[in-house]
Amino acid sequence: MFLPRFLYFWRVNSLKKMSKSSSTIADAAWQVIEQSATPFGFVATAQDKDNYARLWSRDSAITSLAVLAGERTELYPTVYRSIVNLLDAVGEYGVFPSNVSFSDQFERTGASFGGPVGRTDSPFWWGITALSYLERVEDAELKQRVLDQLVQMEQRAHAWEFNNKHLMYAPVSSNWADEYPVEGYILLNNVLRYWMLRKAGRIFEHKSYTDKANAILWAIKSHFFGEPADTPLLFTKAQQERLDRLTGGDRVLMSFTPGALNNHMDALGLSIAFLVGAASESTMNKVVDRWMKGPLRDAVMPAHWPIIRPGDPLWPSIESNYSFDFKNHPGHFHNGGVWGLTQGFAAAMFKALGREEADLLGRYEELLQSSMEHHPFAEYYSYPEFNAAGVHSLCFSAASYLLATHAESDAFLSIFERVKTMDEGDVQRIASELATEIVALRQTKIYKLAGESGCGKTTLGKALVEALKAKGKKALLLSQDEFFHLPPRQNHNKRVSDFSWIGPQEVDFELLQSCLEQATDPSIEVVKIPVMNWERDEKEWKEVSVKDVDAIVVEGTYVLHQISNDETGIFFEHTYEDTKEARIARNREVVDDFIQRVLAREHELISPQAAQAHFSISKEYKLH
Repeated sequence: MFLPRFLYFWRVNSLKKMSKSSSTIADAAWQVIEQSATPFGFVATAQDKDNYARLWSRDSAITSLAVLAGERTELYPTVYRSIVNLLDAVGEYGVFPSNVSFSDQFERTGASFGGPVGRTDSPFWWGITALSYLERVEDAELKQRVLDQLVQMEQRAHAWEFNNKHLMYAPVSSNWADEYPVEGYILLNNVLRYWMLRKAGRIFEHKSYTDKANAILWAIKSHFFGEPADTPLLFTKAQQERLDRLTGGDRVLMSFTPGALNNHMDALGLSIAFLVGAASESTMNKVVDRWMKGPLRDAVMPAHWPIIRPGDPLWPSIESNYSFDFKNHPGHFHNGGVWGLTQGFAAAMFKALGREEADLLGRYEELLQSSMEHHPFAEYYSYPEFNAAGVHSLCFSAASYLLATHAESDAFLSIFERVKTMDEGDVQRIASELATEIVALRQTKIYKLAGESGCGKTTLGKALVEALKAKGKKALLLSQDEFFHLPPRQNHNKRVSDFSWIGPQEVDFELLQSCLEQATDPSIEVVKIPVMNWERDEKEWKEVSVKDVDAIVVEGTYVLHQISNDETGIFFEHTYEDTKEARIARNREVVDDFIQRVLAREHELISPQAAQAHFSISKEYKLH
């Protein structure tokens, strides 16, 4: 049932009183969304305040994604109306509306296409939502309209690249943080475009969209995260030199222009980047480590970090950019404010990453409980005071919380284009059982695990160490990846220039054998082994204690290339095709055409090593 706008005030007052009568925060969140459902779509809030009672492309999209993730089918008609009414309001030359206004009789009275500039992110939020809806509801007419609109949207997005190098260039104030000093090549905008095209390519079986999504993905990984990827570079020489000096989370960029690099931390952009597979586990762990030095100590995720204060080079830019009243005081609004929007997405990201020690969802629940009676589902909380601020009863604050609570559901995974993988507990149990069986059947000083990329070598290696420990033996785990002749990026470049380089010759087996001999020599207590620094692309060295070591486990693609009778060889039968989806889900590498050629070549070289193994592990993870 939908009520005229004059009854919204009653709804809001009842919402303010619901903290004790509502059984759960989730119930309260759904109530916010239900009360914001109108005959023309989801408004930003049921409050008749300023322009929040309009149909916003971004707000209605995030709300709709929560509805789809929660499988609240009774609200699907409102999702549909949000999609269609925004589509009907598209302007001349395909300019997408930021928001659409309606009369009390629910007739469209106008459309806004942004303030000083348009909203680059709006069409992508809409596209992601429309495509996610079409995965759940059969509607041939809407499907065709969406496909037609995608063509127009991609034409505009391609024009925003300016140089055909896959990343869009946008002015300041062009995305959700419209009063924050971010411009140029912006992480969030490009991640949203990648997400939409990846979904469109799959749903419509549209190869050009899939290819473009991959090209954008490689550009994102290379530029914003410094991950290896074959893509045209957009940095100036001076910028590249500066980036080469940055390490860890400091190397991750929020945006850049030809004249500036901005490595402030964008919680929404980074969270979505990981959830949709644009950022690797390695990158995101570095980001989390950097966050841990700041706001994560309080288990919160400000929209942007660090806070910009008077005297900061960016202060003049943030101080002068506002529409009505200045809101970006230090620790407020986009400038360090803790938004429900970002806290929810970040909580989902942390869960997917397996880094739940900060308990962002639990902390968000504490904040919601503290303000539920007087300011439910606040726009943001000030930092570090945690006072509820801005507009209350916001749909995207409620929706992001609900998305976090559904982060492991099949519906959530399909929306974010994530592949459902084996539960980590099951993985560890299977590895432990296999390791225990291997150790019981054959006890040697050296165990070598071989197989193709993503098959589980490292996981089983760790389990073998634990199984040996359970028998009172001290074991050391070594990785073949540390024994390559060249550091990672140099080795990749070598492969590109000389494809025949791929194979066992990439590995310094002489050095590996020397380390194994030293580690098993009772008279030697310390061995120096190589360690690859992935950030600096350098080979470093560290000393490892081998005193009283009883066994060594070595894992790697080619370790069975050399094996003696007094060693135990274990081979995984999984091929790179079997592990492709899992590798994508775990974000371990860019899966481009060249990498696929590399994996195919490795398959040819690795498969014959099965004959050298004492044990094989089947695709069903059975030992034989």
